[in-house]
Amino acid sequence: IEARNALIELDGKMINGQRIQAEFAKPKASDQNYFAANPRIYIGRLPQGTKKQDIQQLFTAFGEVLEIHQKDDYAFLSYANHDSASRALQNMNGFLFNGNRLIVEEARPKDEAAILKTSRLYIGNLAPTLNKTEMLQIFGKYGDVIELNMREDFAFIEYTSVPSAYRALQEMNGQRVGGRKIVIEEAKPKDAQVDSSVLAAASEQAKRNRRKSPRRSLSRSCLLYTSDAADDLLCVDLGGRRIIKKK
Repeated sequence: IEARNALIELDGKMINGQRIQAEFAKPKASDQNYFAANPRIYIGRLPQGTKKQDIQQLFTAFGEVLEIHQKDDYAFLSYANHDSASRALQNMNGFLFNGNRLIVEEARPKDEAAILKTSRLYIGNLAPTLNKTEMLQIFGKYGDVIELNMREDFAFIEYTSVPSAYRALQEMNGQRVGGRKIVIEEAKPKDAQVDSSVLAAASEQAKRNRRKSPRRSLSRSCLLYTSDAADDLLCVDLGGRRIIKKK
């Protein structure tokens, strides 16, 4: 309503000797196929102090909101269907909220790439009963999986695209899988350097330690590995934490 009143009041008004033309902002051209399959919107120019509950209250009028990811003065919001997202675009772009005119657009893959720099994720605190087939069933619904590397109570998964990894991160982080609340985060560059041979060696070392000292906790057992490419010592923590120390 505020946006329509502003348009009526300002359209054709003389300011500093010039007649201005006011109209509703038009959504940017986008890939309709992507938007139809991913009913996500970008919300920009959020006033300082805006909370997720405020965004939820504003946008739930147009349909079921699945999730909201807020960062600084902007947010990404996912709807359950494309029609809801389209209605939000038509009604909320230019909407005056706490003194700021919101920018509401279709979320594009490059927007999500600004948050994630890689399509590879780290998944921690996995239940020991989970197997690779079950993991692929759970995480495969978010996109095509290139690689899934499972070790002890953590895993690395790589998707073919950043948007797929982003959806998996947003929807599965903190969820209970196999009785445990899993932790998902973007795989760091150093994580990617821990190849399968090192992890296998760490697993074998843990088995030897278990035989020698059955009462000893293995949550912090690790294997030191000297990298050929850099003069570093790499400690692979079987509890899911990865530490790199200089020699």
